[in-house]
Amino acid sequence: MDLVLAFAVTLLVALLLSGVLHRGILSTAVVFLAAGMILGPLGIGTVRIHAGSEGTRVFVELALFAVLFTDGLRVRAEDLAKHWRLPARALCIGMPIAVVVTGALAHFVAGFAWGTALLMGAVLAPIDAAFMQAVVGNEEMPERLRRLLGFEAGLVDGFVLPLILVLLSVLGVHDATPWGIARGLLLGVATGVAVPAAVVSLERIRWVAIATEYRSLFAFAVGLLVLALSAEEHANVFLAGYAAGVTLASTSTDLAEEYAPLGGRVAELLKLAALMVIGILATTAETGSLRWTGALFVVLAIVAVRPVAMGIALLGSDMVGPERRAAAWLGPRGFASVAYALTVVELAHFGDVDRAYLAIVAVVAGSIVLHSSTDTVVARALARREEREA
Repeated sequence: MDLVLAFAVTLLVALLLSGVLHRGILSTAVVFLAAGMILGPLGIGTVRIHAGSEGTRVFVELALFAVLFTDGLRVRAEDLAKHWRLPARALCIGMPIAVVVTGALAHFVAGFAWGTALLMGAVLAPIDAAFMQAVVGNEEMPERLRRLLGFEAGLVDGFVLPLILVLLSVLGVHDATPWGIARGLLLGVATGVAVPAAVVSLERIRWVAIATEYRSLFAFAVGLLVLALSAEEHANVFLAGYAAGVTLASTSTDLAEEYAPLGGRVAELLKLAALMVIGILATTAETGSLRWTGALFVVLAIVAVRPVAMGIALLGSDMVGPERRAAAWLGPRGFASVAYALTVVELAHFGDVDRAYLAIVAVVAGSIVLHSSTDTVVARALARREEREA
């Protein structure tokens, strides 16, 4: 109950200050992250959460699923089919470079073994659109940039999981087979596509009629069903969530639009609660074991990896300079990295796992603070550029 009380008080304070926060660069996300750090073991020590517990991991995964499902509702399948080139560059070029560069920094700067270092690179590869809403959620921003960041955030979360499983197998702490990995990917996409399509088709039966006040809950039920089925079948839950949102938006625009207000609120509450959990996890008693080399790795992983990876990935693309620089800067890590880090802690027992986990959570926390604050600055700069061109 201590965590519930802390969340309730923080939520009330954040709502009271929301008007002030929206006018500045400090985001609500930072308030909840800071509250978690203050309440954690290195703060006043009111709330303690065990990183290796299944419940902690499941909660963060639930928040990530809700965010991905809601993000998918803003996308149509024809949009993905028409504008796939830039997201493909981010997925096929940017993500591998980010994994390798992060792994090299973890090895040469922080002293991690190569296997652990590359695993850290894979865990930190996904980005989170929830922490750059000033750009992604602003229709006045360049559409090409918003599509790239939104599609990348939705797709990389699911596609990086097979790489993590392979690296865990190499380290001898997980038994992943090529068929098992392929099955998870295929089942995730199939569940995310088939379930919403089938359920929406039921709505079109002549004697079926959903009461107006329950239509938003109908879409919620679709997402919940996809989550339950994909988890039960050991499918890729994150790909299933994003695919379900895209499928629902493509097959029933009305349902997607009617669910948007409710879905946005549900995803926002889960996001804020998960941010408080991340803040608590970032202040465990062993944080000091990172030493100065670990701290240097954290800084470089936040400010250097994304510009290098996306700078190379977008070479030769049709994006103009300011848009390309914005895409190369805006890459906040988020729930996917924490969820995968918690999975690693739960499964792995190799020597560097605790230090690697602390470094990952520190990168996520620092990235959320930096990028969720500077997205407003980037949005204003792009808006001024649009005005000058107009």
